[in-house]
Amino acid sequence: MLEKDLASELVGRVSRFIKEKALIRPGEKVLAAVSAGLDSMVLLDILFRLSVREGFSLTAAHFDHRLRGEQSRAEGELVRKRCESLEVPFVSGAAEVGVLAAIGRMNLQNAARLARYSFLWDCADRLACDRLATGHHRDDQAETVLMRLLSGSSLFGLAGIQPSSRSGCLIRPLLVLSRSELEHFAALNEIPYAEDPSNLSDKYLRNRLRHKVIPGIEQEYDPHFTDNLVSLAEEASILCAALEERVNLIMDQVVIKEHDGVLKLDCSQAAQTPALLRRYLIRRTVLELSSQRVILSGRPLNAVERLILKGPSGGRLDLPGGLTVMREFNTLVIREKMTPGIAPEMKTTKLEAEDKKSLILEDSQWEIALRVKRYDGGSPGQFSKTGGAGGVFQEGFDSDLLKFPLSAGAWRAGENMRPFGLGGTKKLKKLFGEKRIPASQRSKLPVFRDSEGEVLWVCGVARSEIAPLSAGTKKILIIQARRS
Repeated sequence: MLEKDLASELVGRVSRFIKEKALIRPGEKVLAAVSAGLDSMVLLDILFRLSVREGFSLTAAHFDHRLRGEQSRAEGELVRKRCESLEVPFVSGAAEVGVLAAIGRMNLQNAARLARYSFLWDCADRLACDRLATGHHRDDQAETVLMRLLSGSSLFGLAGIQPSSRSGCLIRPLLVLSRSELEHFAALNEIPYAEDPSNLSDKYLRNRLRHKVIPGIEQEYDPHFTDNLVSLAEEASILCAALEERVNLIMDQVVIKEHDGVLKLDCSQAAQTPALLRRYLIRRTVLELSSQRVILSGRPLNAVERLILKGPSGGRLDLPGGLTVMREFNTLVIREKMTPGIAPEMKTTKLEAEDKKSLILEDSQWEIALRVKRYDGGSPGQFSKTGGAGGVFQEGFDSDLLKFPLSAGAWRAGENMRPFGLGGTKKLKKLFGEKRIPASQRSKLPVFRDSEGEVLWVCGVARSEIAPLSAGTKKILIIQARRS
């Protein structure tokens, strides 16, 4: 094949891949992420050719991580000049990634990726681009599949790098080409590019696989090893697509979406779901909650499944990516870990006989009001309260029998109270369990105590036998708690 025909054939393969996967449509705006490396410089050239032919517009974006001084600046200049020669609009940005890594206590690679994509998505939004294109190629796919296989990945992980993100905004048009084909294309078309020195270092697992493991296997055992890994990714992707269709039919029965950062699963419904679908559903919910950062597999996935099938209420797991899982009776709660704050026992506010205060317990805000009035009789013992209708709870006490000042705050581990009518003490934890109050909600309910720390009332759960109303009661203290 003539060199000109070969270059045309490679462009044609990318064009067919874009149409087959619906990566770019006529009239759309595409932002190409161009680092100055081989893959992204070829991406820029091929997308430029196709933009003229297929009728979409193209802009290039370059991000300087400021990790290699003058070399980093030279790479940005290389991309800028290439864009000028192609008459492609060019935007650039930079950040001190080393400083960001230190502040965020991240490794350099993660900090660089986060900073880079933050810049790219900001540019895409500001320039009203429909797609963000990256230069991932066929060899990247093989390396990714092998890395995930070595780490004990599930079928979901073996699907590898997808042609586009779930939303379709992030696209990878070069997945159909190998690195050797990109090198050939660059040579044929005299495309300049820079080699990042970090790509040559065997410090990183991906580089060791690229430089030693994969070439060694292809030389000693199977010259088609890369093709086999890519085929495995394609097969896994097809099966995952079929599972996705099936899971979509049952999502509404199993998954309860609460709010940002929290997802809930119905354990009974999940347990009745076939194992393959259940495991796929767990992985998908975690993937969505972690913003595509965490692909759950191996022991963590098995542990979550066990918690669903036979875990105790209150059972808890920490997952990769800063997620935590807890079973609350028949519900599995998956959420981002909360930042440690003030210990629950310190979250208190003092209350006098006539008082109004605000109380914040985690993400719940309460308006507390106390008032004393003359007692006109009524049912002895407990006060007739609203039961929490409209987020308002009320309880009444014989004011003369109380020890002021009172206080309100979160419950304390190991704390007891003397529930009205029981004739003994009971731990608050047991009361919460009997009332089926989820563990994640317990620290959000106000607990009222007297000046000696005795529990008077756990809002919405139980009232103590302290200061009961009787025929001899003259003044009643009414405590009202309203959830804002």
